[in-house]
Amino acid sequence: HKVVFFRDQHLEPVHQVAFARRFGALTRAHPVVRGPLPDHPEGLGGEALLVKALLARGARPEWVVWNDPSADWTAYALIVLRCTWDYPERIDEFRAWVRSPAVATRLVNTPTLVLGNLHKGYLADLGELAVPTVVVPAGMTIDLTRLRWPSSVLKPAVGAGGVGAVRDASQADLDALTLAPEG
Repeated sequence: HKVVFFRDQHLEPVHQVAFARRFGALTRAHPVVRGPLPDHPEGLGGEALLVKALLARGARPEWVVWNDPSADWTAYALIVLRCTWDYPERIDEFRAWVRSPAVATRLVNTPTLVLGNLHKGYLADLGELAVPTVVVPAGMTIDLTRLRWPSSVLKPAVGAGGVGAVRDASQADLDALTLAPEG
């Protein structure tokens, strides 16, 4: 599939999970600290294996929600991001959290890597190493037929999972997403 990403598309975490499940079992493409999903307090799968591996290496893993105001991030030697599903709705707060000295100095993946991957436009920069990608800014559109792709997947540029994605997208789908009054 080809992919087109959109800026400024805000989706709820629960909708991201529901949409992603329509395409099969959930996968963990990105390592992330558990996000505040009430129905999934320990993340969305694979966590037991991660905890087991960390315990075997002498670590004492603990699940902490990234935006928990009572968390003392200086108490941790390392921070591994896992399932931060709500970051798109709180993107500025999440960026500030990643950049905060207590977190930035402990992240397994550097702040530059984490922040650079929040917006899927990086895929366009990878050229032939990634799926062909076009970033369409909110308020604009392109003629999908000019891409000469057999099919397209439209997806928010900032988002988690498949929330907001449209498979086999049409020109009308693209225009509805990018030209919508709410942007």
